[in-house]
Amino acid sequence: MSEIDAIVQRYQRLEYLANAAILVAVLSLCWLIWEFTALPGAGFFIMALGVGLLVRLVNTDGQTEFVTDKSPESVRSEFLGPKPPTMALTWGRATEVTETDDGYKYTVSPFGRSHVARYETADTEDGLTITTTYDGDHYATQEISIRREDGHTVVSVSGSTKKLRATEYLLTLLQDIYGRKSMAQLGYEVL
Repeated sequence: MSEIDAIVQRYQRLEYLANAAILVAVLSLCWLIWEFTALPGAGFFIMALGVGLLVRLVNTDGQTEFVTDKSPESVRSEFLGPKPPTMALTWGRATEVTETDDGYKYTVSPFGRSHVARYETADTEDGLTITTTYDGDHYATQEISIRREDGHTVVSVSGSTKKLRATEYLLTLLQDIYGRKSMAQLGYEVL
């Protein structure tokens, strides 16, 4: 097993645990509300909690820069290939990778349920535009700029991600931690 596979497996185990912890916390909170609030009020508070957990509140727009010793051409080919560095947590656990007209489709099947991530690239004047969708829903659009600086290749990634639910925010923190570890394993250092 490669080091990248080990990182992806650790991330996946923690993701499952985080999802279970979120479920237990929400159910416990619902039980506490039901147990210690009058019946009409309990129903209202539980519905408000449910709506609060489903509303997309957190925006994760931003910019990240990576540095590597690889040439700009090889970095560009990695982003255009089936295993782009920023998608390691997706392609690392994909059961199927299929090339499409403008990118790749990754099928991930946790617990027997299939999810499809699409990674589409387009050339721009300054680099690449990457669009990611999960199960047909737009997830992110990123602008990738690749330049040579001080003997290293610098990759700037900026863009917008869909707004996240409160329950998805914890998972995004895990993705950030393990995404950085996978990038380091692939030869990229986060600045």
